[in-house]
Amino acid sequence: MKLGNEEMRYLQALEIVSGVNAKDCVISKNKLTYLIESKDLGKAIGKNGKTVKELTERMGKNIELMEYSSDANAFVKKALNEIKIENSEISSNDSGKKIVLLSMDSENRRKLLNNIGKLKRLKDIVKREYDIDEIRIK
Repeated sequence: MKLGNEEMRYLQALEIVSGVNAKDCVISKNKLTYLIESKDLGKAIGKNGKTVKELTERMGKNIELMEYSSDANAFVKKALNEIKIENSEISSNDSGKKIVLLSMDSENRRKLLNNIGKLKRLKDIVKREYDIDEIRIK
């Protein structure tokens, strides 16, 4: 994974403000998504969300923290904690691309699709961190 100057700047800002080294940073229009080790998540949030609030003010973007897991399935489930996922599995298609298949009921599918920005950021992270090409919902 190769990070650009902008990502490096945002990672450094998190480290300066919180003392936490993030594994990755995804930049979207008005949101910064940091990938944080579980042991550092509380420190990155700060007491009463103080660190997140300070970063939001400094960066002029909303801050989202996702908990890293070495297991792609566990990571996706944690990142989508507000969505009840019935089953998550990793498979390969005919061309060898790795795909995460998520099974959920229609109400949870609707919740996920209503938050398409988060789904897009999640796809970016699983591509960079786990070499997974796609997330499909069934």
